[in-house]
Amino acid sequence: MTTLVEQLSRYATSVRYEDLPSEVVHQAKRLIIDTVGCGLGGYGSAPARIARDMAGTVRSSEGVSLIGGGERTSLDLATFANGVMIRFLDFNDGYTSTGESGHPGDSIAAVLTTAELRRRNGRDAIAATVLAYEVFCRVCDAVDLKPLGFDHATVRGMASTVAAARLLGLGEAQIVQAFNLGIAPNVSPVPDTHWQCFNVERVRLRQCKPQCGVCRHARGAGNDRPVAHFRRRGRVFQSRDS
Repeated sequence: MTTLVEQLSRYATSVRYEDLPSEVVHQAKRLIIDTVGCGLGGYGSAPARIARDMAGTVRSSEGVSLIGGGERTSLDLATFANGVMIRFLDFNDGYTSTGESGHPGDSIAAVLTTAELRRRNGRDAIAATVLAYEVFCRVCDAVDLKPLGFDHATVRGMASTVAAARLLGLGEAQIVQAFNLGIAPNVSPVPDTHWQCFNVERVRLRQCKPQCGVCRHARGAGNDRPVAHFRRRGRVFQSRDS
């Protein structure tokens, strides 16, 4: 029997820019521009400065750019830092469904960095963006995760994974494993009161609760190093009830 991940992986390899309706291409361009604008808006925030500082400690032979300043770092840290900038203002697009709801534009951070790494053209980036939105929105349509104890960040991770995998040129079987490797360690539980920890800078990271979605997202990048770095810099996380 074909699994859901296998179905998604097959779909990911079948999407072609040439098959996209013109209105879909236009909307994808609008969403990319809007997301970059959100990143520029969040550029000067304290969390963004700390994220860029952390990213600046790493050099890569295949470095990619950070939004705004053009500094170059590794793919994972560039995606993380750009994601912080994009998400900080909470102004990026939202998708409201009868199932789960969330912010599909967060995945554009992965699109921009991976497209740059592999020197993909604009059409490739647009196709990957459409793919990320399709996966995010269709999964949200299919299931409401919160009653199951999971946050929409879990779906965002899936969307980012499939977009990056597509831009990396992975085949169907490889995308299946990319999904497995991306989902298993990054299932995000429904957070308590810390779901927007980047947006207010009054509470230090050490006060953040274990179930904090942002902290889990940072740890999900591969290890606890981002969280430790933010802790040393302090003054970036918040609780809505603080």
